[in-house]
Order: sequence, then C-alpha cells, then structure tokens
Amino acid sequence: MIASWFRKVITVGLVAGGAAGGLVVTSAPAQAHVYSCPTHYECVYEHNNLTGAVQMVSGYLGFADMTPIMHDNVSSWANANIHALIGIGEWRGGHKYFAQVLKPGWYEPNLGSIGFNDRADFVQHM
Repeated sequence: MIASWFRKVITVGLVAGGAAGGLVVTSAPAQAHVYSCPTHYECVYEHNNLTGAVQMVSGYLGFADMTPIMHDNVSSWANANIHALIGIGEWRGGHKYFAQVLKPGWYEPNLGSIGFNDRADFVQHM
C-alpha cells in the first residue's frame, strides 16, 4: 500500500445534474514531475502506478473522451498541466459523473483505491 504522503489526490464526487457528493482530500508534498507525462498534458494509464498503455491528452483541450483502447480500461492517471484542475469521470444515465479531480502536478497511482478502476470515459478541465 502506498503511504499517504506519497498519494497526491483530491477526490470529489459530483453527479452532474444532481446533488454534490462529499469531498475527500488527501494531500502530499509537491513533486517535480509526474513520471512520463509531458508538461501541459493529462495522461491516463492502463495499469497502476502510471504503467502500461498510455493515452496522453493535450492540456489545451477542455474535454477529451478516452480512446476505444483506454475506455473503461484506466487504472492510474496524472495531471501534468501546470495551471488547470482536471477531472476524470464516466457517463451515468446521460450525465457526467466526476470520480476525481487532480491539482496541477498531481497523480493517482491506483484508481481502484477510490472504487473507479477500469471505469473512466473522459477527462475534463474543471
């Protein structure tokens, strides 16, 4: 299990068109990089700990669907965008559901820890 100081996550449960969920915050000291994710990008990875197949999404896009290969197949992700909060989520009944929001330079090594492994449909600027 990854120590809490190593996890850099802000988790927000929101249901679009519905009531806001609870806010859970786990913070950690800033790190200089987010592994192999280039600056100004958000990267989603097939496996935990930012490994396996990767989809790199330009940080200049406001919204991006997962590619067919990565759709419902994401286990970790990183926000290397230096200015924007980025959310990851799925579609539920025609509405967006955001499982997690990351600050610039933060990453989530295990989406399974928040019950969202292999469920991602999109990333979006918040």
